Parts: sequence; C-alpha cells; structure tokens
Amino acid sequence: MSDDERAAIDDSGGLLLQMLGFCFAKFEEGLEAFFGHCGDARAKEVDLRAGFRETRVPFLLVRPNGALSPGRTEELLRQAEAIGRF
Repeated sequence: MSDDERAAIDDSGGLLLQMLGFCFAKFEEGLEAFFGHCGDARAKEVDLRAGFRETRVPFLLVRPNGALSPGRTEELLRQAEAIGRF
C-alpha cells in the first residue's frame, strides 16, 4: 500500500471505523442494538467514536439503533452478557 493510500485510510478514520460504518448501514434495519466485546484500548477508542457506549459489564459495549427503554436495554444487556466474550 502506498503512503497516499495509507494516509487516505487514516484520514477516513481507519479500517475499523469504516468496517463498523458498513456493518451499521447494512445490518441496522431490524436490529435493536449492536453489542461488542472490546478489551483493546485503541479499538475501544474507535468503537466509542463509532457510537458505541460503555455498559455496566466490563469490556461490553452497546450501540442502540434507536430509543430503548431502560428495561429493554437491561434485557438486551443480560442476553449479550450471557453469551460471554465474543
């Protein structure tokens, strides 16, 4: 990859941010939220930039696709937590 190509990727937020944006656009319809498990500080920085937020569960992030009631948010969080690391 050339220096210009690398610079263009960096200028657009990096590959992880681009991939998350693609996944949100492609799969958001019909989903209440995206969850992610993140233990890497740099990846977490990008995840938060992409719209994820931290939860009460260590390393588990959530990105709701719309307004969720606190009860529904907690129910989805329990389901994601039950899966374990993914």
